[in-house]
Amino acid sequence: MEIAWDYSLMTCNSFISGTLLRGEDRNTVINAEVRLYATLRRYSPKALKNESIKLKLQKGVTLQQLYDRLNIPVEEVKIVMVNGRAKNHDYTLSEGDRIAIFPPVAGG
Repeated sequence: MEIAWDYSLMTCNSFISGTLLRGEDRNTVINAEVRLYATLRRYSPKALKNESIKLKLQKGVTLQQLYDRLNIPVEEVKIVMVNGRAKNHDYTLSEGDRIAIFPPVAGG
Protein backbone atom coordinates (compact mmCIF):
# COMPACT_ATOMS: atom_id res chain seq x y z
CA MET A 1 0.00 0.00 0.00
CA GLU A 2 1.23 3.48 -0.84
CA ILE A 3 0.26 6.88 0.46
CA ALA A 4 -0.02 9.89 -1.85
CA TRP A 5 0.00 13.35 -0.29
CA ASP A 6 -1.82 16.29 -1.85
CA TYR A 7 -0.17 19.30 -0.25
CA SER A 8 -2.56 21.81 -1.81
CA LEU A 9 -5.54 20.16 -0.11
CA MET A 10 -3.65 18.87 2.95
CA THR A 11 -5.18 15.45 2.42
CA CYS A 12 -3.87 11.97 1.87
CA ASN A 13 -5.31 9.29 -0.39
CA SER A 14 -4.48 5.70 0.48
CA PHE A 15 -3.67 3.22 -2.26
CA ILE A 16 -4.51 -0.41 -1.63
CA SER A 17 -3.44 -3.00 -4.19
CA GLY A 18 -2.86 -0.25 -6.75
CA THR A 19 -6.39 1.15 -6.46
CA LEU A 20 -6.96 4.70 -5.28
CA LEU A 21 -9.62 4.85 -2.61
CA ARG A 22 -11.94 7.81 -3.18
CA GLY A 23 -14.83 9.07 -1.09
CA GLU A 24 -17.48 8.31 -3.69
CA ASP A 25 -18.07 4.79 -2.39
CA ARG A 26 -19.26 5.48 1.15
CA ASN A 27 -19.79 1.77 1.81
CA THR A 28 -16.09 0.96 1.63
CA VAL A 29 -14.35 4.23 2.60
CA ILE A 30 -14.24 6.29 5.79
CA ASN A 31 -12.78 9.74 6.43
CA ALA A 32 -10.56 10.21 9.47
CA GLU A 33 -8.32 12.93 10.86
CA VAL A 34 -4.96 12.07 12.43
CA ARG A 35 -2.71 14.29 14.51
CA LEU A 36 0.80 13.13 15.40
CA TYR A 37 2.57 14.53 18.47
CA ALA A 38 6.16 15.08 19.58
CA THR A 39 8.67 12.72 17.95
CA LEU A 40 5.94 11.05 15.87
CA ARG A 41 5.61 14.21 13.77
CA ARG A 42 8.57 13.01 11.72
CA TYR A 43 6.17 10.50 10.10
CA SER A 44 4.08 13.35 8.74
CA PRO A 45 5.00 15.12 5.48
CA LYS A 46 6.94 18.37 5.97
CA ALA A 47 4.02 20.48 4.78
CA LEU A 48 1.82 18.92 7.47
CA LYS A 49 4.17 19.06 10.49
CA ASN A 50 1.79 21.17 12.57
CA GLU A 51 -1.43 20.17 10.88
CA SER A 52 -3.74 17.22 11.14
CA ILE A 53 -3.70 14.63 8.37
CA LYS A 54 -7.02 13.99 6.67
CA LEU A 55 -7.23 10.42 5.41
CA LYS A 56 -9.59 8.35 3.30
CA LEU A 57 -9.28 4.80 4.63
CA GLN A 58 -10.81 1.46 3.80
CA LYS A 59 -13.77 0.67 6.07
CA GLY A 60 -12.77 -1.76 8.82
CA VAL A 61 -9.19 -0.48 9.21
CA THR A 62 -7.72 -0.78 12.72
CA LEU A 63 -5.34 1.55 14.52
CA GLN A 64 -2.54 -1.00 13.99
CA GLN A 65 -3.18 -0.89 10.24
CA LEU A 66 -3.17 2.91 10.37
CA TYR A 67 0.29 2.88 12.00
CA ASP A 68 1.48 0.52 9.26
CA ARG A 69 0.13 2.83 6.55
CA LEU A 70 1.85 5.84 8.09
CA ASN A 71 5.07 3.82 8.60
CA ILE A 72 4.94 4.35 12.38
CA PRO A 73 6.53 1.48 14.34
CA VAL A 74 4.04 0.30 16.98
CA GLU A 75 6.75 0.41 19.66
CA GLU A 76 6.90 4.19 19.13
CA VAL A 77 3.19 4.56 19.99
CA LYS A 78 2.36 4.91 23.69
CA ILE A 79 -1.10 6.50 23.82
CA VAL A 80 -3.80 6.72 21.15
CA MET A 81 -6.92 8.78 21.61
CA VAL A 82 -9.90 8.42 19.26
CA ASN A 83 -12.47 11.15 19.70
CA GLY A 84 -10.94 11.98 23.09
CA ARG A 85 -10.95 8.42 24.46
CA ALA A 86 -7.98 6.06 24.87
CA LYS A 87 -8.11 3.07 22.53
CA ASN A 88 -6.13 -0.15 21.98
CA HIS A 89 -4.22 -0.91 18.79
CA ASP A 90 -6.95 -3.31 17.61
CA TYR A 91 -9.68 -0.63 17.69
CA THR A 92 -11.59 -0.39 14.38
CA LEU A 93 -11.90 3.15 13.04
CA SER A 94 -15.23 4.69 12.05
CA GLU A 95 -16.36 7.53 9.80
CA GLY A 96 -15.24 10.92 11.10
CA ASP A 97 -12.90 9.63 13.81
CA ARG A 98 -10.32 12.08 15.12
CA ILE A 99 -7.14 10.25 16.13
CA ALA A 100 -4.33 11.64 18.29
CA ILE A 101 -1.17 9.52 18.48
CA PHE A 102 1.44 10.12 21.21
CA PRO A 103 4.90 8.59 21.71
CA PRO A 104 6.34 7.57 25.09
CA VAL A 105 7.39 10.71 26.95
CA ALA A 106 10.15 10.99 29.54
CA GLY A 107 10.62 13.81 31.96
CA GLY A 108 11.08 14.75 35.50
